[in-house]
Amino acid sequence: MSEQGRSEQHPSEQGQSGPRRAELADGLSEVWARIEAACAAAGRSRDEITLIAVTKTWPASDVRLLYELGQRDFGENRDQEAAPKAAASTDLDLIWHFVGQLQTNKVASVTRYADVIHSVDRLRLVRALGRAAQRRPRPLTALIQVSLEGPDGDPDRGGAAPGAVTGLALVSRHPTRVRTLVAHEPPVLEWQSSWPTPDST
Repeated sequence: MSEQGRSEQHPSEQGQSGPRRAELADGLSEVWARIEAACAAAGRSRDEITLIAVTKTWPASDVRLLYELGQRDFGENRDQEAAPKAAASTDLDLIWHFVGQLQTNKVASVTRYADVIHSVDRLRLVRALGRAAQRRPRPLTALIQVSLEGPDGDPDRGGAAPGAVTGLALVSRHPTRVRTLVAHEPPVLEWQSSWPTPDST
């Protein structure tokens, strides 16, 4: 289904929140069941996992319904869509994650609502985020994105070279908080091999 078709057919925007809520509840339950199975296989606790509901192309009403179902972390990758969606949800206690490539000219807007930036990969962006963090009432968390694809990788995916990570982390320490790394591996040629099931060994 195209993004245009999806945006025109959201039941939650047509006054049918009951069926849409049930649909979202089923989907959320299925995802958590898969997460719990993976945690059990890896010897980890579900409490260690943060599930981010990426709501791009879906309406703010879905955010509200997911909040009612217990979801608290939400992700967006385009500021022009995320900003109004976040503005429509200011009465909810949410954590917004910006998961797309971030241009420095969008930093001021994105940091008004996003608490976590997932795509920090260059010094200029780090400095812009640092200035924006000083104007925020809440801490801003930065995740450094690392490309493991080498010189032949796709530049559109972004990511700092592994050798640049330490420098970015040192500059990012204050006033932003560096928590972890987001690594982009080289693309997997065969789709089936890139998504192991919980039963895989």
